Amino acid sequence: MKKITKQNPPQSFVSWRDEGDVYWTPRYDDLAGAPKNHLHDSLLQEQGFICCYCGVGINRDNSHIEHLVPQKMNSALALDYNNLLASCLRRTIKNQPRHCAVLKDNWYDPLLMVSPLYDDCEHRFRFDAFGVITAKNDADKGAHETIRRLGLNIDKLVAFRRKAIEGYLEILASMSSADIRTLISSLDHINANGSFIPFCFAIEQVLRTLV
Repeated sequence: MKKITKQNPPQSFVSWRDEGDVYWTPRYDDLAGAPKNHLHDSLLQEQGFICCYCGVGINRDNSHIEHLVPQKMNSALALDYNNLLASCLRRTIKNQPRHCAVLKDNWYDPLLMVSPLYDDCEHRFRFDAFGVITAKNDADKGAHETIRRLGLNIDKLVAFRRKAIEGYLEILASMSSADIRTLISSLDHINANGSFIPFCFAIEQVLRTLV
């Protein structure tokens, strides 16, 4: 999970949201067209085009807008920009495992959910070179529950992370320690295309154990 720093919402979304009056109350289900597209694009950009939960690469076509606190739990936050994120799995396939926002569905527990908006979210999980995620502190009930509720350790995601990590491990033998440290530092920053490397936080953590 990569820490997300919320930015300002797009003006078209704000203007649409603030059009409400005594005759019409804006609802998330009514959001469409340019305001919704601009909102979606804004979320993708501030996340560096990776899923808010698992870190897989996403774009507008394969992601959807996620409510951190579900609408059924608190409808007042349905159009609160700080409650909106971009998650993977815009479309699900029959018999394929679900994860992230699709699996989370209407679950949210402020005492057990590790939010990507938390400053410490990147430090509450541990990744190994095989792509497995665990709670960094075994007593951290929130980390355990978040992994379970989001399906972060399903075979599909473990395989994706392992492949991403192995790709970097293969090139380390030909690199100096200084170059490795530079590489690790780069994983914490958005690249020239405005994107993070998918699973950058998992790759970075594993590489740091080798320096």
